[in-house]
Amino acid sequence: MRIRQPVYRLNNLYWFKPKSGGWKTFNPNRFQNERFARLYPKRAAKQGHKEIELKSRKFGTSTGCCMFCLDNTGYCKDTEAVTMAHEQQKATEIFNNIVRPAWNNIGGPTLDEEKRRLIRPRNRYNNKTEIDLMDTMRSKYIVSNDLKGTTPDILHITEAGYFDDDERIKEALNALPPHGICVVESTAHGMGNWFEKTFNAAWAAMLEGVSFPWLPIFNPWFADPTNIVAVTEDMKLRFEDEARALQERYGLTDEQIFFWDQKKIDNDEDVYQFYPSEPEEAFLHSGRPVFNQKMIKALREKHARKPIRVTDDGILIFVEPNDNHTYGIGVDCAEGLENRDNSVADVVCKETGEQVAQIAGTISALEESDLARLVGILCRMYKNHSCVVERNNHGHTVISFLKNDPHVNLYRREVTDRITDQKTMVIGWDTNEKSKAFAIGSLRKALRDGACIPHAHKTYNELGVFVHGERGKMGAMKGEHDDRVIALSLAHVACERMVTMGSLSLADLGIF
Repeated sequence: MRIRQPVYRLNNLYWFKPKSGGWKTFNPNRFQNERFARLYPKRAAKQGHKEIELKSRKFGTSTGCCMFCLDNTGYCKDTEAVTMAHEQQKATEIFNNIVRPAWNNIGGPTLDEEKRRLIRPRNRYNNKTEIDLMDTMRSKYIVSNDLKGTTPDILHITEAGYFDDDERIKEALNALPPHGICVVESTAHGMGNWFEKTFNAAWAAMLEGVSFPWLPIFNPWFADPTNIVAVTEDMKLRFEDEARALQERYGLTDEQIFFWDQKKIDNDEDVYQFYPSEPEEAFLHSGRPVFNQKMIKALREKHARKPIRVTDDGILIFVEPNDNHTYGIGVDCAEGLENRDNSVADVVCKETGEQVAQIAGTISALEESDLARLVGILCRMYKNHSCVVERNNHGHTVISFLKNDPHVNLYRREVTDRITDQKTMVIGWDTNEKSKAFAIGSLRKALRDGACIPHAHKTYNELGVFVHGERGKMGAMKGEHDDRVIALSLAHVACERMVTMGSLSLADLGIF
């Protein structure tokens, strides 16, 4: 019987309502058919398989995965399938818009119900976000934001980049049996999350020709033949230079680049996230980055390099000291515990803008023999300097160790007591919302103008994951670090101001 054949079922049984209205048969597109060709043989052989897709919009990725889950649940006995979304509202939307209509209207919306019962297994209920066929097929398909204690034979995780807790993804994967099929898909949504790390690791392994547990899937926007517009003689490209560069690089038609140009007009910078040409492009432009990621990529390709030497104390030297130059030293302090924030000290040359040295690691700010000692060594090496220490938390301890060292020129500012009007000199940099915005804003401008040139690879890593968070707060993505960014910004502030003694208030810097 033809109904036993997946290809027949997928091309004839399932119907859905397109946005244009009416009903339409689900006819798999090229990308969906490629996935089905990979997955159905694995499923039949009970051979485990995991793949992860960085998707472009309008490729039907989520719909195709849902149809695979639904079809296996309905016509393959002893199947538990789960589609897991990042939030329950999204899970309900997927079930109501894709899964339920396809199941309720198997064979077509006008098919007589008596005939429909002949080709559709009887379900116990489907009034929630699941289809329960345990009475007839011993199968079940759940669409939810968690696994609900199931051990799925098929696991589909949709928009994995949007999960606010990577542990939910990891727990779901741990529940997958050895014979399980797993498809994880998402548009890019920031860097440093499980999806970005896993996809990029799988993609790098594929390019290097080495084995990896996940098969990476990526189709650029121009792989879809429908991503075109009709071009007339009077049409002009808004972003012509970039569009023509894409055309030359990938051999695109005018119809394709005018399509891309229109999407750039509609989506602005989000076009790289939703219609990527390469995986790296999608991740770099997603997640509300503070620093322009195209600029960071260009700087990294041109300037990132290994240090010319590493001292016995672990100080990375990128450029040797020059007594004719002046330097800004920025220090971000941490407690020095494993798996916590790093302590970082950066040195930037005022004349060249180059990052010339760096200390970074789990170095204790609480012991005089640790961070304070290393900063003292830096200050002796790069003699003509201003040293800005973040005074919040553990910075007070570092300052207390350094302030009596005659070789350390500490940044100072004058503070007036609001009650007594008494003026006192305060050493160090108070980080708050306004002062942080000033320091990061200055660094962003300096990077753009070529006035600050980092060399350390890990500094570029942190610049890539430094984002606008909730309520506008800036910082590293969850699970990442920003200590090198903060230290670099303070070193740049030190270069700009070069104030170590005398009266200076934040108002003088234009912050308040």
